[in-house]
Amino acid sequence: MLNCLRAEVEGYRCSFTQTSALYPVLTAQLKTQNKSSCVVSDARPFAMASSADGKNKDDLIEVACADGGPGLVLDYFYGQTNPSDLKNCAQVANTAGGCQLPGNKKKS
Repeated sequence: MLNCLRAEVEGYRCSFTQTSALYPVLTAQLKTQNKSSCVVSDARPFAMASSADGKNKDDLIEVACADGGPGLVLDYFYGQTNPSDLKNCAQVANTAGGCQLPGNKKKS
């Protein structure tokens, strides 16, 4: 089952669920990735990327942290309901225009 952000990455539209309803779920998923200091305060669909096997597509979701800490991109491998990898904004700077959420953009 895809959450609305992942559905939007894949080209679908969600109109009945506010993105903010997913923040607690995303925060809990970050905790499973040893990022317990990040309480999600904003999120957006980021991009679709080729999976490691080159046959499928992964969903990428950008999140911002309430404490102003660095933003993260959650990488959901194909067929998985929890993120399998995390990337920081520097790692995805050349993907889909890079991080865009306030506080995540690279400061010049």
